[in-house]
Amino acid sequence: MNLFNIEILTPERKVFEAKISSAMIPADDGWVEILFNHCDFVGGLGQGILRLETEAGTEKFAISEGLFNVLNGNLNILTDNVTTASDLTPELVKLKIEALNKELAKLKEAGVSNVSIEMKFIKGELRYTQAQLELVEGKK
Repeated sequence: MNLFNIEILTPERKVFEAKISSAMIPADDGWVEILFNHCDFVGGLGQGILRLETEAGTEKFAISEGLFNVLNGNLNILTDNVTTASDLTPELVKLKIEALNKELAKLKEAGVSNVSIEMKFIKGELRYTQAQLELVEGKK
C-alpha cells in the first residue's frame, strides 16, 4: 500500500498527523479524493466529514471551512475547527443545532439579508454542527 503524509492544523495546534492511503475531503464545491502521488493542488474546504484511510483503519473528523493543499506528495488540511466523535455527545450537538436554528429564525424575522455576514456565519456554523452530528451518530 502506497502511503503519504497528512497534517491537520488549526490556528491553535496540530490536531492530527499520520501516513494515509487516501483522503475524502469535503471541498467547498463538492468532494475531492486525494491518493498517493497526487499532483500539487490547492482547494477550499467546505464543512463536512473528512475521511482518512490510515494503516490502522478509517479516521473521521468533522471540519469547518478552510484550505487544503497537496505539495510534494504531502496533504495539509488548514481549518478553523475540527472535532472527532469522541469529542462530542449527540445531546449537546442537537442542543447547539437547535440554538443555531433559533438564531437563524431571529435574523430572518428581523429582515436580515441571506447574504449578510451574520447569516453566512450562522449558516456555516449550522453546517459544521450538522457534520458533527453525522459524525457522532456514525452516519458517514
